[in-house]
Amino acid sequence: MALILTDVLTEAEALRGGRNLRQANAVVFTPVYPPQTVSKTSPDSLELLRNQIESHRAYTSITSNLTVTEPELFGTTRTIAVVGSRAFEMFPSLGRGCTAPCVLRGAALDAVVDPLVFRGTQIEQGGSLPRGATWFDANAAGLNLDSFQILVLAPDQFEILDEYEREKLLTAAVLLDPESDVMQQFLKTARASELYLVPSYLATDQTERFNGLMTRVALYVLALLAFSGLAIFSYSAAVGKIIKQES
Repeated sequence: MALILTDVLTEAEALRGGRNLRQANAVVFTPVYPPQTVSKTSPDSLELLRNQIESHRAYTSITSNLTVTEPELFGTTRTIAVVGSRAFEMFPSLGRGCTAPCVLRGAALDAVVDPLVFRGTQIEQGGSLPRGATWFDANAAGLNLDSFQILVLAPDQFEILDEYEREKLLTAAVLLDPESDVMQQFLKTARASELYLVPSYLATDQTERFNGLMTRVALYVLALLAFSGLAIFSYSAAVGKIIKQES
């Protein structure tokens, strides 16, 4: 029952995150990579994204491709990177966050006092995430963070990331109610580096993938709630029968 409840809460937070993104008129991107060519990150795209994050009009994350070139950097602790305070507004289960740069550790991880050294930069510990904290990716699903740590980076720290990580910053960017000229410039500068981004406005033209994700999450929550109700009913019936027999 405890495992079921954890899954239900995670998927419920995913639904909540999707709703918040739609209300904020969020734009997410699907990358299209050129055939037989390695895409590169455009400094102009990164600068535009940095400006939008500093203006509280965007956030981004690295849930994969983090330390691809240095797989042992964080040891066995699973880590994601987040840039932008708006992410904590979109996903209230993350708590109040901390002043970037900082590290937030999942509720199931041991507390750590010593700073985390990341690419020569000391990053102070910012405390623990609330139990049940969930990260939501519009192109993936809900992710329970109890066993993860979040590396909260400032926008001016893009330079300490490698090429794989900077590319992920662009493809995972979430622009919140962006102006049309900002959108065009972002797509144009990314395209100049052979990185093609297909935008999706979640409030209006939700992609089939996002709709399918929301449907699956909703059905998952309903199915688990139904199973939980059935388990409780069966347990109650069995206990009632035992009590009757003993009487």
